[in-house]
Amino acid sequence: MVQGDSVVGILDWETAGWFPAYWEYTCAKYVNPQNPFWADPVDRFVTPMPHDLKMETIRRKYFGDL
Repeated sequence: MVQGDSVVGILDWETAGWFPAYWEYTCAKYVNPQNPFWADPVDRFVTPMPHDLKMETIRRKYFGDL
């Protein structure tokens, strides 16, 4: 990002993209086991999707983390 003649920021588009709401939710719920404090507050900021989370749990059990 440039402001005038100065570089004021760098954008990293490597992981940019659009993901469906269920994907954003389930990824937020599957957090680093060493840092689990985030899993519970997710439901306060994102619409809870318990059915989608259950399906993602099954998918990860049989197919792993893609």
